[in-house]
Amino acid sequence: NVLYDPFHQRFYITVPAENSVYVINEADGAVAQKIPVPSAFALDLSVDGSRLYVTSSATILGAGAAQGYFIIDTTTLHVIDFVQPTIIIPPVGFIPSYNVDTIPRFIAALSNGKVAYTAEETGVTGGSIFLNDAATNLATNIVFSGFYDGAISKALNGSAFVAVSNDSAGEDIAVFDTASSSYTASKYFTNTNNSDVIMSPDGSQVLAGGHLLLDRGLNQIADLNASAGFARSSAGSTFSNDGSRIYVVSTLAVTDRKSVV
Repeated sequence: NVLYDPFHQRFYITVPAENSVYVINEADGAVAQKIPVPSAFALDLSVDGSRLYVTSSATILGAGAAQGYFIIDTTTLHVIDFVQPTIIIPPVGFIPSYNVDTIPRFIAALSNGKVAYTAEETGVTGGSIFLNDAATNLATNIVFSGFYDGAISKALNGSAFVAVSNDSAGEDIAVFDTASSSYTASKYFTNTNNSDVIMSPDGSQVLAGGHLLLDRGLNQIADLNASAGFARSSAGSTFSNDGSRIYVVSTLAVTDRKSVV
């Protein structure tokens, strides 16, 4: 996973096989530092850019080892904390006594100081979503109906995140609002890319499958590629930080290029 840090003009890249997070200078592409994090997986920045959150997928003999996420000070680039949330509501499909097998995956630091993350259970298909309160370190299960196992993408201002269920038959998408601490929209799609769902920097729009532009209520604004089918081969997409551009990478062999909208 790769994350850009606009506060310090650099990139963070997780390299699980090296148990590291690489810090890359934007200016020259040089490796500025390697931060040791066991089996580093996904990344997110705090809204003010002062903290980097990194989940770990480390396991021992098939069972969870890390069971939490690391916090890195973006000034010193040192790990300052390792958080192991206490789950207060058993996740759907999980056995409470096996919470040690809950592996954090994708993560989002919200504007109210809480941290949302997806998790999956080792050896079992499926997953859940947790909302961890930093003040109490209690994690509440906020999985929505239809969530199978997938990713989350937040607004840069931390006002919301969109979650997508990674089901090959289709996908459920839901928008979580930070202020109300609840889901405000949910919809099932069959014509989008399972894992490619992103939220605009201000949280007002969602892009699904690299081509369906939706509002925060998941109502369609436009199909950005209704005729050519280019974005339907999306291998990833992103909004520019000011929200004025959308970048889509395609695996469609005849195009072999990226699309900018």
